[in-house]
Amino acid sequence: MGVSDSRHPFLINYFKFTGMRKIVFSFCFLMVTSLLVAQNQKKQAYNGFSRWSLGLNGGISIFRGDMVSFSADKTYIGGQGGLQLGYQFTPMFGLSLTADMGQGKGSAKEWEKEFKIYPSGESYYGTTPEAGFARYNDLYTKVKYFTVGLHGDFNVNNFFGKKEMRRWTVLLSPAVYLQKFSPKLHKKEDGKRFDTSSTLDNDVNLGLGGDLALRYRAGKHIDLQLKSGVIWIANNNFDGVATCCTSKYNWLANLSVGVVWKIGNNKKRENLMYATARSVAR
Repeated sequence: MGVSDSRHPFLINYFKFTGMRKIVFSFCFLMVTSLLVAQNQKKQAYNGFSRWSLGLNGGISIFRGDMVSFSADKTYIGGQGGLQLGYQFTPMFGLSLTADMGQGKGSAKEWEKEFKIYPSGESYYGTTPEAGFARYNDLYTKVKYFTVGLHGDFNVNNFFGKKEMRRWTVLLSPAVYLQKFSPKLHKKEDGKRFDTSSTLDNDVNLGLGGDLALRYRAGKHIDLQLKSGVIWIANNNFDGVATCCTSKYNWLANLSVGVVWKIGNNKKRENLMYATARSVAR
């Protein structure tokens, strides 16, 4: 026998969706408020600055679910790469759209090593499992993922001063994401697929999180950046394992380096990010 839950699946999904919808609404409200503030600053002298940017990022990733990157017997480091498109409304605030693809691996936590699982991905908690099961620690999961994020980019430097053309800039970027996961369970002994009959639901779902980026103005047209991000995963089956309890602690983290091209700087002084937030038109 596998996992059972007395609650109706529709009700479970409904309450999950309702809670997530409230969070997403709050995020959107924050973004709209920031945009209204930006509109109130339209009299400022920003015509000499560009607004668009395009970036390329690549780095490493780790995750935590029923399987984890920092497992009981091995540490698995994944990879991730993607693009970002940004638009700066004011020196203090912009929006960016990111699209990232990656892959990570994970295995059992120390206290889950003897947990049992069937090829369907369903966990078993009894004492007399049916034939065909494996222990968590005998498997590893390989998770491919794709995320699209909408970020509100807050220029932290400009909240604390009015220096123009800084060399270094810190960006804090809360975000809402669309996520798609494709997990596969493999046997450690030979690397062969274990979950050949898996029917776990891994449709597109919503996630929340954000990035913290350190941006370096390398030149008029190019910035370099170091970026770290964390995404909360609402999908309890994203790693290919189904359990009796829904976890609120599933997450995906990444650390990346990137190059950002500041579009239109041939005819402009710099990107608007590097203008002082208090330079008023005369």
